[in-house]
Amino acid sequence: EEIVLRADTDYPVNGKLTYPVGAKAGDDLKAVVLVSAEGANNVDYSAGNVYMYRDLAWGLAEMGIASVRFEKTIKVYGDELSMEDCPAELHTVAFEYTDYTLAATEILRDLEFVDAEQVYYVGSGQGGVVAPRADEIADYAGMIMLSTSPRPYYDVIYDQRINYGLIDRSDEEIYYLVSRSDVELEYLRDGEYLEVKEEDVIVLKNNNVVGADDSYYELYKDDKSDLLYFD
Repeated sequence: EEIVLRADTDYPVNGKLTYPVGAKAGDDLKAVVLVSAEGANNVDYSAGNVYMYRDLAWGLAEMGIASVRFEKTIKVYGDELSMEDCPAELHTVAFEYTDYTLAATEILRDLEFVDAEQVYYVGSGQGGVVAPRADEIADYAGMIMLSTSPRPYYDVIYDQRINYGLIDRSDEEIYYLVSRSDVELEYLRDGEYLEVKEEDVIVLKNNNVVGADDSYYELYKDDKSDLLYFD
């Protein structure tokens, strides 16, 4: 069933509600919110001919479990996110994830055939790292993290850059990228998101380790169960 999340805001996104055939009031079904990883993912979290969340939703429905999945805001509003004068409120974990996971959760909890106390969170990649933050807001019955890591997210991205982003690079490029990444990582670990200056060459809002400007981290710098810190 086609649905719209946050329809009464300036940034609605499309989603799909999937549930067992014949579901009726009083069935008290379990339900899950399916959250995709980083990137401009569509509602089915598809890549080529693989439709990961569509297939998962169908399989869950066959097992008597309802679900909601949705497209990412950065897919729908990518042009606005890439503008130099992009509003600060669009550079947040809330805009990319938790505002919409909460909306999906509320849709499921309002269904007469779903047990409102049995709604779960399923997140892949970055969507999994954000699970504890989403749980603080929506209080899920449980969380499932797919293809993700319990390590701080900036450490994961750093390792990916160092281990996979230097292939076929010149020695000069490798030295520059490793040095730059080391400095950026220390800024993030120390919580000094707003201390990076032009004269340091390392400007967080331009092709940085984690891919967002300082306002993205400032919002969560004191929180220990969000995108930046999961212990």
